[in-house]
Amino acid sequence: MQLAKDMLSHAIPTADDSAILDRAFDALLEKLAKPKFAATDKPRVSPGTTGATQDPTAAVKRAVWIRDRGCCRYIAPNGHRCEERRFVEFHHTDPRALGGEASIDLIELRCRRHNDYEGRLYFGPRRRARVLVPERVDLSVTGSTRRPTNSA
Repeated sequence: MQLAKDMLSHAIPTADDSAILDRAFDALLEKLAKPKFAATDKPRVSPGTTGATQDPTAAVKRAVWIRDRGCCRYIAPNGHRCEERRFVEFHHTDPRALGGEASIDLIELRCRRHNDYEGRLYFGPRRRARVLVPERVDLSVTGSTRRPTNSA
């Protein structure tokens, strides 16, 4: 903190802790916003999506983030809107796996829990990887049962 006070002495001569922390948080949030939702001061012209195989463009991510105000947009059947801001993800309302387009109208923010929930509603419960445990095999020739061996 002392190093920050010294380095900012020309801009904040009072060395006020709250002013220094305010600047630090602004810089941190700006740095985090770039990879999270493609925030930039000079956005390039987007080529648009050429099909359902592409991820949302930076322009779509920025527009969705601003429209949804950085929080989950899930609305429960009772009308309650989730206001979670942690672990938000871009959710395709028309699933990408089935040809859904990555456009502003078809992408919404969802917290990880609601994104997973809606995926399960659409596609059904996930199947867990089966553990390959050999089952007992009846050897009618000898009349005994044994477990087959896995030899490599």
